[in-house]
Amino acid sequence: MISSNPLSRREREVAELVAQCLTNREIGDRLFISERTAEGHVQSLRNKLGFTARTQIAARVVTRKGERHEAGVVGGPSSPPPAVDVQAAPPNPCPYLSPASWGGSATFSS
Repeated sequence: MISSNPLSRREREVAELVAQCLTNREIGDRLFISERTAEGHVQSLRNKLGFTARTQIAARVVTRKGERHEAGVVGGPSSPPPAVDVQAAPPNPCPYLSPASWGGSATFSS
């Protein structure tokens, strides 16, 4: 199967963890690799995608998840996005996931 995604499976795993605001050390611990190897994966992601910052990697992950949901890949085409009680949800500890931090919008509509 040929994929249009330029990232390897490992790079996609690392990108997901970057989007969760994990440090290189935490990514290494999670994937059972050294901190230096995790750093190399993050650098490879930035180079491959033409990015200069981790926030751009995180924004790409969040945006792609939104696109996949809209296309019906996540949860089926007729399922609405999961409801989130913003008042009950704890504050987001990850500034990467705040659309304001990467110039995105709160919605994923085109």
